[in-house]
Amino acid sequence: YMILISLTFVLVACSSSQNNLIQIEFNANGGKFADNSDQQIICISNDQTFTSPIPYYDGYIFLGWFDKDNEYTKNTASSNLTLTAKWFKVGVKYNIFYDLDGGTILEDFSNKYYTGSKTTLPIPTKKYHEFVGWYKDENFTDGPYNEIDELTSGHIAFYAKFKDVASYKMVTFNLDGGKLE
Repeated sequence: YMILISLTFVLVACSSSQNNLIQIEFNANGGKFADNSDQQIICISNDQTFTSPIPYYDGYIFLGWFDKDNEYTKNTASSNLTLTAKWFKVGVKYNIFYDLDGGTILEDFSNKYYTGSKTTLPIPTKKYHEFVGWYKDENFTDGPYNEIDELTSGHIAFYAKFKDVASYKMVTFNLDGGKLE
């Protein structure tokens, strides 16, 4: 009831005798603001800048304010505006699939990652080759990657890229009865 009264007051203030005020509504979209409300409204004049409030939502990362599908990064407005918070859920588990191209991974590694946390990718080895990096495609155009960032989601396949570092040839020594030391 108290929130409704203060919201009404703000709306009345935006539409009072000063017709040149612009109303900006922030919808927390499941989150909350410091005052525990899920909506905030501010009024500005046409040439005035504003600071967007920062909402919180347990278990989510705040990605920004969006006007329909586009992120709104300006701090000015020329007409009334409704902005909606966009969130990214953390702690969701996804699988990592590794295509090692004949290599092996010697260290302990995980084939899972969780949203909201960075995950360092393992470094594989392959005889007579140097590891170049992990790529998200078989043609090695999307990469290289050495970690999965905290805003990644979905199951991921990584392809190991190696380069040949040595072309070995068989060498035979004739020691003529001697000893190799």
